[in-house]
Amino acid sequence: MIKIFKDLPAPRHVFSVYVIVCNNQSFYIGQTDNLIRRWEEHKQEKASWTKKYKPVEIIHYEHFHTRDEAVKREKALKTGFGRKWLKREFKKNNLNKWDENVARQAGKQTDIIEKEILTKKWTDWIDYWSVDFDFESKKEIIRVPKEKSVQFKIDGSSDAVQMQIDNYEEKWTGSYIFENKWQSFRTKKDRSLELTSAFKEAQKGKMKIAVKVIDIFGNDTTKVIEINI
Repeated sequence: MIKIFKDLPAPRHVFSVYVIVCNNQSFYIGQTDNLIRRWEEHKQEKASWTKKYKPVEIIHYEHFHTRDEAVKREKALKTGFGRKWLKREFKKNNLNKWDENVARQAGKQTDIIEKEILTKKWTDWIDYWSVDFDFESKKEIIRVPKEKSVQFKIDGSSDAVQMQIDNYEEKWTGSYIFENKWQSFRTKKDRSLELTSAFKEAQKGKMKIAVKVIDIFGNDTTKVIEINI
């Protein structure tokens, strides 16, 4: 991936992956070797989707050295996980928004390209993680309708309409509710992440700790660990 510094000229002969938000709030994801030209084509209704749903702005873009890299990234963003990540980061205002005026001005200057690997170690894939130090402290309870009772007559018949009584009861689902007792997450300004949780004093005996991890694409997983102190 190519990193573009805002105070340096934009590169040429690169391939760009871009995301357009349309007037119906849908996302159009594409790739091109000329982002300025392609944006003009969208505005001139030369693409079927943006002809039907007018393009508002390019909310995110990424530059790559080769077409293969751009196509691979485009396909990744078009997956369910990719679209989920885009929606989440768009709401947080964390995406790399494209400025048409700056791009046109920078395009007249000298080419400067710098390559940067964004995920150098496995922890770079983590966006957020949290810990529940006493996972089984809160059961998951739901309210369900009670079975309707029917009173039978002496002849064995019943009046189901009159004798049914609507009521609810609480039942345990067999699961527990994850309670966030400690967390560490990345922000737009601070990309660092704590890898060791805060100290938690615990009583002797058996207990279960739950750790929830959410990656940069919005996928989450939870691991429950039983310990004996």
